[in-house]
Amino acid sequence: MKLSNKKMIEFAKVDFASKKLPVKLAYALSLNIEAIRGALKVYDGQRMKLVEEYAKKDTDGKPVIEDNNFVVEDMAKWMAAIDELLATEAEVTITTINLDALEKCDSPDFDSLSVEELALMNFMIA
Repeated sequence: MKLSNKKMIEFAKVDFASKKLPVKLAYALSLNIEAIRGALKVYDGQRMKLVEEYAKKDTDGKPVIEDNNFVVEDMAKWMAAIDELLATEAEVTITTINLDALEKCDSPDFDSLSVEELALMNFMIA
């Protein structure tokens, strides 16, 4: 399945591992998180190439960091490049689930999922 880097980043930020979820759902989430992390390693490598290209450099030629952010000399070009990278899609092997797996989260035996979490998992639902 093709997913944008932005969608994968948003999905990877969610802490599904801390939730008590039905076995099939937890397993599918774990597989998908691992697959997405692999794709995001490539994204991060490309992002760092953009940092090297657009960031201001110190006397040693290393990107300058202020307030935990790279200092960028041409913000318009930087943002255009980052936006393009975020919109770029990568082919990722996704394990899908059916609605039955999600409905089990309504049971008191499991943690419920927020609307935001469900929206981020939408690509997994077959």
